[in-house]
Amino acid sequence: MPWGGQIEHAVLQVGGSSLRGFKDPWFVDTAFYHVKSKTMLITDVVLKVSPDPVPVAAVNPEPLLVRGMDAPGRMLPNTPEARSMGWGKTVLFGLLFQPTTVSVAVNPLTVGSDLLDGFTWDPAWRDAFEVGVPGNDCRVPA
Repeated sequence: MPWGGQIEHAVLQVGGSSLRGFKDPWFVDTAFYHVKSKTMLITDVVLKVSPDPVPVAAVNPEPLLVRGMDAPGRMLPNTPEARSMGWGKTVLFGLLFQPTTVSVAVNPLTVGSDLLDGFTWDPAWRDAFEVGVPGNDCRVPA
């Protein structure tokens, strides 16, 4: 790289899907670090998400209520708190590539319902939503 002595870079690749049987990365991002100014440039790897669900989720809150369950079969009441739980867990799972605070059990015979409610969440998911996922290395390697 012509700028190699001035700007370091690392590529984050997350890929594969045990459900779909492919190993190629489906998410690729690059972080750049300008040594002299000690400036890091990143894009999709870092973002801030509100704890409040997006307004469109109020149209049909059931998906958030299902995702908010702590374990399969424990449906939540339709309350702002329950919708917020569902939103937080959706964000963690969708944006952090299966955080360490969730276990997913998928049975090939019941995969349709398992993908809806086959999630068991550790109570630490709230902290993970607030500050990232401790122990889940989503950082760009040095």
